[in-house]
Amino acid sequence: MRSIGSIVAPKFLIALCFFQFLSAQDSSNSEVEDNKASSCESVADIDFETCKPEHFDIPALKSICEDIGINVENDVFPFLFLEEEQEKKEFVHADYVSAAYECITVAEDTNMENSIIEEIFEEDPGMFKEIVMEIMKENTDFIETLLKRLEEDNPNLKDDLLDGQTFLDSQDIVMELFRELIHEDSDLFSWDKFLEEYEFLEDDATIINSDSIDAAMMNFRF
Repeated sequence: MRSIGSIVAPKFLIALCFFQFLSAQDSSNSEVEDNKASSCESVADIDFETCKPEHFDIPALKSICEDIGINVENDVFPFLFLEEEQEKKEFVHADYVSAAYECITVAEDTNMENSIIEEIFEEDPGMFKEIVMEIMKENTDFIETLLKRLEEDNPNLKDDLLDGQTFLDSQDIVMELFRELIHEDSDLFSWDKFLEEYEFLEDDATIINSDSIDAAMMNFRF
């Protein structure tokens, strides 16, 4: 016949093991949270898995946009909310999170554009100048307007030009003009149409058909 002790002892051991298991789980969860916290100390750590915009306060979220020259209240909220909504709304953390995601998307798109432009430049450094010159034949004022906009942002834009040179003699200025051009809503140039003349790897901006550059030059307009 078993004693009471022989019955209680196994139950005690089971309970002890159970509490040790819970303790181990708590420790493990705490360790995971600590690892998340340590890997999410600044917006540069954002990976959308263990570190997301939601983890940061409003000043940090605003800095994501400010780093690429975008003001949340003036540039992003008007895009996200109707004017009447903005007048009535008191913006909260979730709104700034949404704005941060928009700015991250803009930054990614800009990086992709830069990669494409750099690839094209490596293939044919003179292409952008040719495009600007072709557009000037159609509408000189359009290019002059873009040039003035660049000079407003950078008053020293033409400082490196030598006597007798024009902005067309500066590859840097021409490149900046082209970057402005691709964001303009104009029938003089279509960035989408231009890109259709190229074949890109799905995960890369590498041009895999350099022969298409000449075709792109001939068909960059509508």
